[in-house]
Amino acid sequence: DKLNAYRKAAHKAVDYQLSFQLPDGGYIWDGYVKNAFHKQGFSWTLAGHFVETEKLMSWAKDKIMPDGSLKDYLGDVYKITWLALSAQRIGRFDVSYPIMSYLLSLRSQCGGFPRYAREELDRAVSTAFVGMTALYFGNLDVAKQSAQWCLSLYDQQPVKDKFYYHMSRDGKIVTEKEHKTAEFIDYAKPKQKYYELGVPMWLMVKLYQAT
Repeated sequence: DKLNAYRKAAHKAVDYQLSFQLPDGGYIWDGYVKNAFHKQGFSWTLAGHFVETEKLMSWAKDKIMPDGSLKDYLGDVYKITWLALSAQRIGRFDVSYPIMSYLLSLRSQCGGFPRYAREELDRAVSTAFVGMTALYFGNLDVAKQSAQWCLSLYDQQPVKDKFYYHMSRDGKIVTEKEHKTAEFIDYAKPKQKYYELGVPMWLMVKLYQAT
């Protein structure tokens, strides 16, 4: 049936990824980008490849900078959170905790998180994803604050045909009035960044389960 077909496709994709893992557990080689090993640990464990994931985490540990950020990731909060989540799920606290500590240092006074550490605005996808990951650390306060940030963003939407997904660090929605290049989802068009809505929904479901 279709469900089994999807499962086979998923395992096939993981097997393909694993064919590129290096003997030391690494996932960077000549010609491959240096900031794209953050999701593998999540998908590999779902497919039952825990040994390979452990090797990846041991290798990735050496990429953690003194402040908890990841080398070559340029402060990409969304991507870095994936590695924290993957490590936490398998008990690699030597990887997950330094990264999570770094991420929490970026939280704004209104509970939001930027997409990149250097940015002045908070963003839906990163705020929701850090909040959801906080649940795996047992940090309900951060998860709830992230959820409240997402709800506030939703409540502040000025129109019904768009979804603006940035807020200022004091919790005010950002539209073209504040920034000429304000980003949003246009509900009438395909190929939009719908994960800016999807990840907050994921957070809400997980938070509901936890509370």
